[in-house]
Amino acid sequence: MVQPVLFSEAVQFAVQTLPAPLAIALEVGPHPALKGPVSQTLKSLAASPLPYAGSLERGKGDVESMSAASGMVYWRESRLSHNFRVGGQPPHSLLGRQREDSPYEKTWRNFFHLEEMPWVKGHTFQGQVLFPGAGYVSLAVEASKAFVKNRPIKLLEVRDMNIPKALVMGEDKGVEVLFTIRSKTISTTVADGSVVEAEFVCYSCSDERVLDKTCDGQVLIHLGPREPGDLPPSPISQAELTPLGTDRFYRAVSEIELDYHGVFRTLHSISRSWGHAKASASWPRGHLDIGCSLHLALLDVAFQAGLGTFVSTAEKSMGSPYLPIGIRRAIIDLNQDYQDGAGSTSIDIEALMATANASVVEFDISICAKSGHEQESCGIQIDGLILKAIAEPQPSEDRNLFVKTIWDVDAAYGLNAPPPAQADTGESVDVIDACERITLFHMQNPRDISELESAPWYHQQLFRYIRATLFTVREGKHAILRTERLNDDREAITGLVDGYPDNVDVEMLVAVGENLPSVVRNESGMMEHMLKNDLLSRLYKESSGLATCNRHVAHLMRQISHKHPRTKILEIGAGTGGTTVSVLNAVGEAYTSYTCTDISASFFNRLSEKLPEEHTPKVDFKEAT
Repeated sequence: MVQPVLFSEAVQFAVQTLPAPLAIALEVGPHPALKGPVSQTLKSLAASPLPYAGSLERGKGDVESMSAASGMVYWRESRLSHNFRVGGQPPHSLLGRQREDSPYEKTWRNFFHLEEMPWVKGHTFQGQVLFPGAGYVSLAVEASKAFVKNRPIKLLEVRDMNIPKALVMGEDKGVEVLFTIRSKTISTTVADGSVVEAEFVCYSCSDERVLDKTCDGQVLIHLGPREPGDLPPSPISQAELTPLGTDRFYRAVSEIELDYHGVFRTLHSISRSWGHAKASASWPRGHLDIGCSLHLALLDVAFQAGLGTFVSTAEKSMGSPYLPIGIRRAIIDLNQDYQDGAGSTSIDIEALMATANASVVEFDISICAKSGHEQESCGIQIDGLILKAIAEPQPSEDRNLFVKTIWDVDAAYGLNAPPPAQADTGESVDVIDACERITLFHMQNPRDISELESAPWYHQQLFRYIRATLFTVREGKHAILRTERLNDDREAITGLVDGYPDNVDVEMLVAVGENLPSVVRNESGMMEHMLKNDLLSRLYKESSGLATCNRHVAHLMRQISHKHPRTKILEIGAGTGGTTVSVLNAVGEAYTSYTCTDISASFFNRLSEKLPEEHTPKVDFKEAT
C-alpha cells in the first residue's frame, strides 16, 4: 500500500449518502476482521448497529461459515409472525389485537381480565360476572368501523344476532375472545352511499381447550356522511305511565339474582304500565370512556327498561331471571352525540313489549338523546330484543291472586238494554191514581188575576198549562183523570195522603201544591220546601220513575266501565246525587275520576255526605257557571 486507506471515512460516507438505509454488513474475506472498526464508526455516528457477517471465519469450516452468512442475509418469517411483530394497529380495548387481516375478513383476539375491565363487575347474575349481551353489539360496531378502514358511516344495522351461550368472566383467569367479521365485498372499492353487508361471529374459551360460539349475526354498514332524517326524530311518546322508583326496580330484579352496579345502575327515573315503559339514565363525565364508540353499558341500561314493561311494584313480580338471547334488528346512528355541555352522557329510553309468553319476551326499544339536548333525535332503534327466562315456570311457583275473571258484553259493539222493570202491582196503580187526584186538587186552587199578571213569565206559562188541563178534564177528554175527580175536596185529599204516609211522590206533591201560592207571590222559594226533611234527595232515589231511570243509567255505565276501567266520568246536574250514587255502586273501582257539576254549590255538601267512603278520593265537585 503506497497511500493510507480511508476506511472509516468510506463507511461514514456510505451510511450518510446512500438513499436507502443499510440493512446488513457482509465482509467477504478469510475472516471478519473489520467488524470492530465498522461497529466503532457506526457508534461514532450515533447510527443503529448493523447485523454483521463474514463469508469465512478463521477456525470454522467453509461450508458452515458460508451457510451462516447466507442465513443471516436471506431469512423468512410467517405472515402471522410479521403481523404480530410490526402490525400497524394498536390493540383495541374490546376487540384486542388484530390477528388476521385481509380485504374480506378480519379477526381480533383478546383476553378479558376483570382486573383490566373492572367496570364489568357491575353486571352480575347469580353472583357471577356476566359479559353483557349488549357488549356483542359494541364489538360488532367497532369491528365494522375497522373493516371499512374508518370510512364515514351513516348508519349501522345489526341483524339476526344470536347469543347461544353466555360469557362468564372469572376472577382467577381471563377469557380468550375471538371476534371475526367477513364480507364478500371489499369496502375500499365501494362508493359513499353504498351498503357493505358482512357477517360476524364471536368465540370464547376459558379452559384453553374448546372454543364456544357465544354470538353471531349480520351487519349492514351504510357508508357516507350523516344526513338529516337518517333516523326519525325522537319517538318518545307522551303517554302517562305509572312512576316506578328506581330503587324498587333494582330490588325487583335483584330478587331474581340480576344485580347491577356502577355504570350499569344509572336509571334515575322509570315509569311503566304493562307492556310499556319509559326511562332516563345518565353517566358523569368520563365514566364511559373506554375507547369505543358505543359503550355496552349504555345499551345494557336500555335493555333494563325492557324489563320495566313487566316488573311491577308487587313482590316477586318476575318469576324467573331473563337474559338476552338475540336481537332481530338494531339500527345505530354512530354520529349521534349523547353528551351535554358538561361532558356527561344522558339518554331517554322507551320500551314496548312486542310479544310475550311464559318463557320468551320480545321488546322494541328506542334510545334518544336526553330531552333538551341540542340534538333531540333518535340514536338507536332496536326492533326485537329477545329475552329468555332461565328457568321454565312451574305450577308450584304460581301465585294465588285474589281476582276472578268476569265476562261481559263488549261496549264497542253496542250496549245491552237494561232489564225490563217489574210490572206495576195493584198497590202501585193505586198510588199513581192518588198522585193524579192530589195534583188535580191543587191545580184547582183559585189564583188572583192580579197576581198572575205580575208573576214571572215561567209562572204564567205554568198557569196556562193548568187552565188547559182543567178544561180537558171538564170536557171529559183527559186520558187518565175522570171528570168526577174535580169534586174532590180537602177532606178527601187528606184521606188519600194519610193512606200513603211514607210515599215520597205523595209527600212531594203535597209540599209543592201547598206552597205554590207563596212561591208565586215570591214569599218563598220552591227549593227550600223540596229540601225539607231530605225530600228531594229521597225523590231521586225512591220515586218509582226516577229510581228506574237511575238503575238504567247505572246499568249502561257498568258496561262502559267494564270495557274502559280507567274512564273519566262527568255528570252534569248531579243535584242531590241519586244518579251519582247509583252509578258509583254499579261501576265499583272501574273508573279514574268522577266529576259532579250543578248550578248551585249548595248541593255538594249533602252529596259528599252520601258518597261511599271508598269513592270520596276520586269524586270532584264543580259549580257550573
